[in-house]
Amino acid sequence: MTKKVRTGRRKIINKKSGLHERFIIIAALASAAVVFFFLLLIKWNGNVLHVAYYRLPPPVTDSLTKQIRKGYAGKTRFTVLAPGTVLSRRKARRYDLLFTWNGAEADILAEKAAVIPAQLYAQIPSSERKLGSINGTNRMLPLLYDHYELSFLRRTIQKTGNVPETWDSFTHYLTNTAADVQVPLFTAGADNRTLLAFVGALAESLTGPEGYARLAALLQNAPSLDAVVNKPFGRTGSAETPVSIRYILDLIVSWQNAGLTHKTWFNGSEADVASFMKDSITAAVFMPLSEHRTLPLSTLHQYESSHFPADTAVSKHALIAPAVMLIAYGKNPRFSDTVRFLISVPAQETLSTDTRLAPASSQAEAYDRQADDVRYWAASYAGGPVPDLANAAFTSSRKADKIAGEIRNYLGK
Repeated sequence: MTKKVRTGRRKIINKKSGLHERFIIIAALASAAVVFFFLLLIKWNGNVLHVAYYRLPPPVTDSLTKQIRKGYAGKTRFTVLAPGTVLSRRKARRYDLLFTWNGAEADILAEKAAVIPAQLYAQIPSSERKLGSINGTNRMLPLLYDHYELSFLRRTIQKTGNVPETWDSFTHYLTNTAADVQVPLFTAGADNRTLLAFVGALAESLTGPEGYARLAALLQNAPSLDAVVNKPFGRTGSAETPVSIRYILDLIVSWQNAGLTHKTWFNGSEADVASFMKDSITAAVFMPLSEHRTLPLSTLHQYESSHFPADTAVSKHALIAPAVMLIAYGKNPRFSDTVRFLISVPAQETLSTDTRLAPASSQAEAYDRQADDVRYWAASYAGGPVPDLANAAFTSSRKADKIAGEIRNYLGK
């Protein structure tokens, strides 16, 4: 009896042992399958190109998306970051490619980006290559240029002579057209970025790129306008007069008081600009090329576009021409091929045609004469193209808006 019981127990134990072994085998196979699945997933995800657009207008993002899909054969994922997004370097590195305007924030975001191969800059003029350099290393690639231009009423140019290209001829032009038009000079000052760009263009014209860079640095660290309004950031080329933000703002106020610009231009909208130009009641308009493109041809035919006039007593100048920059974080060779494609002549020509902005490539055909002029100026200016003041000085749109509001208050006193 005892022997039968022991035999039974041994059979039960052997059965349990067999079940345990089968369970271990099944678990091991399941684990292997999970690991294999995740390895496949990692490999699959490693070939997905993640693209982000940061604070760029829809025509630019739409055109870039089309070209990226054309230049990359794999799966793509596109993210348009909301305008108020605060983007840190850590968050930015979630993406393989990031596109944004150049400036103080782009410089920070690109500090740990992948190095851009030198050969990709071959068709970019030497004066523009510094745009992508962070601490001496190429980490960004310019693709397109916008431009803060002056558009002059053709009939006033015919009366006064040529398009004003120097500071002296510009001030002379404003004075001489005051009797012929209601508003000699106008811009959409209600737009904070345009307001800051106008102040920046005046500062660059009078002090050159070094002064402009110092102005941007002053504002970047300023808690308020009052804290830096009296600090000189450069000198005029002819009179060697110290130039501060107050100097620039008082100059604008003097134009307001003399009737050379609208007294409340700083509250003017883009719709106001379009209306004034349509009715030919303004002789000169400061505006970005991208906004110029939204106006009807019947309006534009009345105006001639030019760069902002420069003080010839200053040895060199820069062009206020914000650049759309490519920042690469992903190092997959297939992603590198896409970067190479975007700077190729066919892609550059299509990007310029779609966006109507200037291509960075010196070899690609530009959309039209205006875009080609911007590219020429960007290459020929000794200081090269530089970002508008909002992007050059601020890493926070909230702070840029604050300073713009304080400038508006100063001008309206």
